[in-house]
Amino acid sequence: MRLPIGVRFLALVPLAFALSSCSKHSTAPDANAAMYGSWSGTLTETIRTSSGAQVQQSTLHLQIGPGGVGWWINGTPQATGVNFVRDPEISFVVADAVSSRIAYTALRSGDTLSASTSTPAGNRRDDWTVTREAP
Repeated sequence: MRLPIGVRFLALVPLAFALSSCSKHSTAPDANAAMYGSWSGTLTETIRTSSGAQVQQSTLHLQIGPGGVGWWINGTPQATGVNFVRDPEISFVVADAVSSRIAYTALRSGDTLSASTSTPAGNRRDDWTVTREAP
């Protein structure tokens, strides 16, 4: 049994609208695009010990994209996990050898991204600022 042309046409209308909305969605600008790219700067770690505070500065490099965050300290990559990216904020966790994991919520202001955080025990504080590298 063959359906009348009008019925076949009506059956295709929802499909056309669905495909139309998909194409519009995929071409929409990414609201977090200003966060993406390479960022470089300095990480200052303050570790409190029984003999006092030890301060260490390191070179920090971040690579931020739609797929996640890359994190390098002095050229050594470390594992990360992203909590959220909502320009001008980004929240992620870094796994390192000292404290296992440390969470950062950074704030972007123009071409600068910065964060300060402490471990729950309060024995470590990290402060960092990075600037966007030229493409």
